Amino acid sequence: KIHYTQIRDSPKILDLGCGDCYLSHLLALSGFKVYSIDYSFSGLRYGKEKLENYKYRYKPILINASIYNLPFKNNVIDLAIMSDVIEHLNFPEQALKEISRILSNSGILIITTPIEQSNFKWDVLHVNEFTPNSLRILLKSFFNHVTINEFMPIRFYNLYQRKIFHKLPLLRYLINIFCALGINLFSIDSGSFSPFGQQIAFCKKRE
Repeated sequence: KIHYTQIRDSPKILDLGCGDCYLSHLLALSGFKVYSIDYSFSGLRYGKEKLENYKYRYKPILINASIYNLPFKNNVIDLAIMSDVIEHLNFPEQALKEISRILSNSGILIITTPIEQSNFKWDVLHVNEFTPNSLRILLKSFFNHVTINEFMPIRFYNLYQRKIFHKLPLLRYLINIFCALGINLFSIDSGSFSPFGQQIAFCKKRE
């Protein structure tokens, strides 16, 4: 959830690497003004087709642009989100510098990315994978305040990915009910036997 008290009224939100615009869609349904950025024109075109099926207070603005050269003035964005994007970047430092430039002084950057594992790689398309410590070091080069939380125990993740799980809609339905009640089963620490597989970082230039 995004805590409304952390950002000003009618914030400008940037969905970086928006892909099919699903996150942009969810944010727009909540009444936010969203700028959806992606380098892939085909992805944006697909997202645009999906968005046409809904009515929003503020329709997401789709922009075909590079994360290394964002078409915004300095200090104008209140919240930037990179959901499973940073691991695909060849130059994450350059991207973070650019994001820091366009964020307001009280702006927030939220990043989700898989946690680097010692015995396997999450995806062959990942250029970089980060441990919580290596991600924190990288982010602290551009943001004064960085908080990282780990979630999605690998044991639960592996269970969720199994075909049999997708054949049990009742189980998926029950998990969604728990989430609606504020209980995220995938944030429960399952101990050293099963470490976490995902991390989320909250970054601010100033307190």
